[in-house]
Amino acid sequence: MNPLPRDRGWRVPATTTRSADERCAVEFRLSSARDGSLKIFDFGAEGLSLIRTYRGRLATLLAREGIDAVIKELRIAAG
Repeated sequence: MNPLPRDRGWRVPATTTRSADERCAVEFRLSSARDGSLKIFDFGAEGLSLIRTYRGRLATLLAREGIDAVIKELRIAAG
């Protein structure tokens, strides 16, 4: 594990296999929960961050359809 800047958590690099001959570098970002356990708060592969991608999508939705559409999207995503 490698620490993130400003004590925001840790970066954990890993490798996964896409197919028999193709590997992919992935990265998990973890932070400490109040109970001391570690929680994954972001996942990345090939330089793409799930949080950054989702943030951009929500920003576009907010600009086009407003806050009610963002709230609806988040409720759907939460299940």
